[in-house]
Amino acid sequence: MDAVPSGGSIAIDHRAAGATARVRVRDEGPGMSARAKAVAFRRFGNPEAGGTGLGLAIVHRLVTVNGGTARLEDTPGGGLTVVLELPLWPERGPERADGPRSLPDPKKG
Repeated sequence: MDAVPSGGSIAIDHRAAGATARVRVRDEGPGMSARAKAVAFRRFGNPEAGGTGLGLAIVHRLVTVNGGTARLEDTPGGGLTVVLELPLWPERGPERADGPRSLPDPKKG
């Protein structure tokens, strides 16, 4: 992986707070310059990227289209932290009208 040198590590943690879940992915890589962070969520936007430049753009699109946010922060001690905040769905129940619906059982008519 280009983001983390050999022997480096990636840490993932998550926490729910109210109606939001926060996921943090921290690495010990070289981090990103402020300029690179400003364009990191654009397809092919980061000229400093060693990869294709699609990964963070895909993550950003999936998170934001579902009502969440994504941001990049410096990891204390070096590296990059990706912070995703995602809305939590209410528990399933009769009051949730927009949830997935099951198809009728064809055996029951």
